[in-house]
Amino acid sequence: MFKSHRVGSILTTLAVVGLLLSAAPWRKAKAQTVLYTVTELSLGGESNAYFHPVSGQVLGSSVTSAGGRQAFLYDGTSVQALTLGGLDSSVISANASGDIIGQSLTTNGEEHAFLHRNGQTVALTLGGTYSQALHITASGLVIGEAETATGESYAFVYDQAGMHTLSLGGAWSDVRGYNAAGQVIGRALTSSGDEHSYIYGGGTTTDLGTLGGTFTHAEYVNSSGQVAGSSETLSGETHAFLYSGGTMNDLGTLGGDFSYASGINANGHVIGQSDTANAPTRHAFIYKNGTMTALSLGGDWSNVRFLTDSGLVVGDAKTAANDPLTGMPMSRAFLYDGTSVQELSLGAGDSDAYGIGPAGAVIGWSHTTSGAAHAFLYSNGTMNDLGTLGGPDSAAYNFTPSGSVTGSSQVVEMTQYPGAYHSHDFFYDGSQLLDLSLNSESDSYILGVNSSDQIMGYEFSPAGDMRAFFYDGTSIQALTLGGPWNAPGDMNSAGQVVGWSETTSNVWHAFLHEGGVTQDLNDLIDANSGWELVYGEWINDDGLILGTGAYLGGPYRAVLISPI
Repeated sequence: MFKSHRVGSILTTLAVVGLLLSAAPWRKAKAQTVLYTVTELSLGGESNAYFHPVSGQVLGSSVTSAGGRQAFLYDGTSVQALTLGGLDSSVISANASGDIIGQSLTTNGEEHAFLHRNGQTVALTLGGTYSQALHITASGLVIGEAETATGESYAFVYDQAGMHTLSLGGAWSDVRGYNAAGQVIGRALTSSGDEHSYIYGGGTTTDLGTLGGTFTHAEYVNSSGQVAGSSETLSGETHAFLYSGGTMNDLGTLGGDFSYASGINANGHVIGQSDTANAPTRHAFIYKNGTMTALSLGGDWSNVRFLTDSGLVVGDAKTAANDPLTGMPMSRAFLYDGTSVQELSLGAGDSDAYGIGPAGAVIGWSHTTSGAAHAFLYSNGTMNDLGTLGGPDSAAYNFTPSGSVTGSSQVVEMTQYPGAYHSHDFFYDGSQLLDLSLNSESDSYILGVNSSDQIMGYEFSPAGDMRAFFYDGTSIQALTLGGPWNAPGDMNSAGQVVGWSETTSNVWHAFLHEGGVTQDLNDLIDANSGWELVYGEWINDDGLILGTGAYLGGPYRAVLISPI
């Protein structure tokens, strides 16, 4: 949707562009205090940029004069292409030290992973025509997969000593997971052709072995190097396993012939599902201290959603009783607190959980005795009905960084279609639901929440226009430069918001909202700079802004907008 408006505001004939430029307000010199400078971020053509969430670096991509699209890094002085010589490249990730991994075509048409470190971009390859980087650790280890010169495909780790092939003797391996210490797990063929799993760490690739059969599938690894997955037993069954201290441990089953692991926490507790003796009944389980415990509400099925490091488990399960309102089997959320399974319900019908937060609080929705579905917060042993914003149904979806709750509720249409419902997102502050909308006749959505529980979002008006809003902890403020369409882009921890809005002159301009005021960013730069700032897309905690602008009416480019 935003792309179509961007194109529509640019693509005009040269003659019309000339007329617009001569009359554009941003080209008129006027008395002003210049608060920001503008730096173009481009390799010659259309471009975009963002702040990497881990490294904080300015990264992006740009069309080049050769017609390709290449990734770039802006180092504060210049825009550097991240490429292995081919037309196209892209960034995958970066670490806090500023090491960057990505993909690039080469001059001979191959596609390879790259590492950019200390101003140098190097190819990561095992000799074949293709490689891909998957992850880079805080210490700078690169994990990926690559072809060899003879066509095999292997997992690899790149460190200061170079490329390390992760193999168990066969012609294939892959990556399934890794931890912060740089330990890698995956699957690999052995020299005999069986499919085993491995753990790599400290320069050594270790075969996990099996539970007696021919295959092992490692899926999860924790910070201590404990591994969970599934493996074939000597009798041909598939069982969940825990690899710990160099030993494969068969977790068994709940009475059936099948189990699998779906997660592991920092303490080596494993969750998963298992068949029972009463097929096809399948229940969730937690394995800890050598014991597999069924997590059930009495029905024939249960599943695990979340596992905390303290061993709390949230899931959903069928109950033994039918819904008194419908007569149908019920599925309800549950919490396992380390001792017992607690059913999470507001009294009737189904319920579901969407998250577990500080001190074991759980959020979700539950049917009430009236048949409506209400958002709930389970905390300190108590189910709290959060109610609604006036309509029948609501649900709690997320915890904020501070532990507050956000969700969505129906509201009643009063004007155009009386009795119909709109959906509004809400903020729950511990005592009441705050309706996050500018108009009761709209649908509203949260886009971001910062560490102070300030919220940015948008809604669609009855006329179909998008309208941006900001909640500062006290009031809900419209983010607009006077036109009917506006959208939020990003927000920092100080509550500064950037975005874009139609103006009263029906053009798109970037805005900055702070201190309760929405300002046109074009009014904060040198009026004679030649730049028209169209979109404000990112802002970091230093107040640096990344957006999109046009110089002297030319094509759109990514720009860095820096406070003076």
